[in-house]
Amino acid sequence: MTEVKLGKTLKELRTLLGVSQARFAEMAGVAEHTICLVESGSRAVHNSTLEPIAVALGVDASVIRLLSDDSQDPFVVKLQELGLRNCRTKVKYKAKHLLEQND
Repeated sequence: MTEVKLGKTLKELRTLLGVSQARFAEMAGVAEHTICLVESGSRAVHNSTLEPIAVALGVDASVIRLLSDDSQDPFVVKLQELGLRNCRTKVKYKAKHLLEQND
């Protein structure tokens, strides 16, 4: 797993959620600077940080870790494709509910 790949995955999911880094940090209960560093791949992500981020996205932290795996194994690659599709669906669903709450 690379921090850069993990950061790109988290940024994509946060963007899909439709919130800024500041709002997302608030939702996850972490510092905005932490989100910035993680998304840029400048910081390794420990479970104590990934868990609240995953909860804020509405997905499982283990799936996010799987999506960030650099394995070229065809089975892992297929799992990543399915996992990313599932995460996108969950995040879109959560985004819809966030919008409804703000209306």
